Amino acid sequence: MTSKVNIIKRIELLESFNEIKKLKFKYWNACDSKKPNEILECFCSNKVHIDFEDFGIFSCAQDMVNKFKLNSCHQHLLEQHSGKNPVINLLSNNEANGFWSISYSLIDTKNVINIYLSNIQARIQLSIYYQTMKRMDFGQSHIV
Repeated sequence: MTSKVNIIKRIELLESFNEIKKLKFKYWNACDSKKPNEILECFCSNKVHIDFEDFGIFSCAQDMVNKFKLNSCHQHLLEQHSGKNPVINLLSNNEANGFWSISYSLIDTKNVINIYLSNIQARIQLSIYYQTMKRMDFGQSHIV
């Protein structure tokens, strides 16, 4: 018979996985909706490591968000991020790492450009996000 403690632990694990997925979806939706303040809320306020290949490497989330505002927050740029197949490893009660497959599309209505990248169609572009998450303020997770 499964013990009550074991069931509680399993529920906590499921809740942790769900919290991490919600954080990732919040981040992608904020990017697609051009909401830089909501993007910033997804990251730790301390030092972070963000490596977006051609977009840049950042140790401060605010620096990344500033570049996002400059390059991406334009009405003529329509973006859509879509993630799937998460692999999440819980390292402790407050820390996890993992990676996601991602598909990304960009429509530039000003310059009439349409870009679609996925780990299936764009084999040159390895479309995988690797991230570490930590549970911080009031039990909320953030990307570090």
